[in-house]
Amino acid sequence: MRTRFLALAALALPLTGVWAAPSDVDFSATAVQTMPQKGTVTGKLYVSKNKMRQEAVQEGQTRITITDGEKNTAWILNPDRKEYVEMKGPGAGTAAAGRPPMPDEAGHPCQQKDSGLKCTKLGSESVNSRATDKWEVIAVQGKDSFRSVMWVDQRLRTPIRAEFQGGAQTELRDVTEGPQPADLFVVPADYKKVELPQRPPQGQAGAPAAPHAVK
Repeated sequence: MRTRFLALAALALPLTGVWAAPSDVDFSATAVQTMPQKGTVTGKLYVSKNKMRQEAVQEGQTRITITDGEKNTAWILNPDRKEYVEMKGPGAGTAAAGRPPMPDEAGHPCQQKDSGLKCTKLGSESVNSRATDKWEVIAVQGKDSFRSVMWVDQRLRTPIRAEFQGGAQTELRDVTEGPQPADLFVVPADYKKVELPQRPPQGQAGAPAAPHAVK
């Protein structure tokens, strides 16, 4: 069971950006992610400036992911075993400067001539009683293209719905603005830190080292 948790932890960081990004406004929401042929995952999302907490059940196991942009750190928690994995580095936490720019803001790839993106504002729509701007983003590389549509919340300045070519969808529902409890973004004191198993160097055979607790 622990090995399974650690394997999920290794995949968690790419998923943290799926549901939302840091926001200028503190809020909580129900997060829904639908993947073709894989079903739907529903969880909770809490955002406090450049800190986020995501809670979800994946493959029958509860997983909590906390990210801190100022520290460039993410923690993947296993509540059943009261263990956690810590990951550091530029890709671990959310952007230290706060929320990332949206398509109509300076710094977004949509504003760069050679980004390979074609971005079109399709209008404004209400999504789950929230006012949003609807954007079509087409990524072009050679003869290939990939289309996605996102609905950017006008107050939160973060996407609350996105649809991707191929059928994947993400959505934030029951958005509630307001301060979030500080302890949501801290690893509980009674959790034990464990390390991800080390992979053998490329080209060398052998099983990865067993996970172990940090003393």
